[in-house]
Amino acid sequence: MNPPYITPGFLTGGECIDIITLIQEYERTSSGTAATRRTPLRTEITARFLYQDEHGREAAFMDSVRARCSTAVNTLFRSRDTLYPEFTLLQANRPSDGHCRHADNSKYDAATSRWIPNHTPQRVVSVCIYLNRSKYDFLGGDLVFPTLPLTISPDAGLFVAFPSNESYEHEVSTIRSGIRYSILMWFTADRRCAEDQLIPSVLASHESK
Repeated sequence: MNPPYITPGFLTGGECIDIITLIQEYERTSSGTAATRRTPLRTEITARFLYQDEHGREAAFMDSVRARCSTAVNTLFRSRDTLYPEFTLLQANRPSDGHCRHADNSKYDAATSRWIPNHTPQRVVSVCIYLNRSKYDFLGGDLVFPTLPLTISPDAGLFVAFPSNESYEHEVSTIRSGIRYSILMWFTADRRCAEDQLIPSVLASHESK
């Protein structure tokens, strides 16, 4: 089994700061929009709502990031089928947040002692892009693959990609202090499940006239 693909510096420091600033702006002003899900421990921003929330420049930038990710994923995994972005999420995790051990496209069924599809079986590849640095900006929040075994400490601009299946069960250790910022993306081979473009395309704008 191959380890996850890890690429430092996938985003520049300035790009990371721009996305963190966007997340913070949503936390200040957009708690009631369709884009944002907030709890005391976590903020999640669905990227496909950026444009309609009048963040056109940021939506265009995120589209470019998503295109870079698509190229990387299709190159690294060499799938027989083209892999498409299925969902893009911006996230901030605060102290006491974390994520229990899980797989992204399946779950373990104790009754049958088998892995079965979960609520997102269409996901083929999972991607994390970290926007700030563990042990400096926050403590905790490592990405842990217990069965590999492998622990990845986030760093600003770090790209991590791995299959979404049960062979790559993973968890996020509890944030002890600070705020951990990241982009999460999932890819699918099913074109019908692909995420819409984050900004309206020129073609779509002409077709609507």
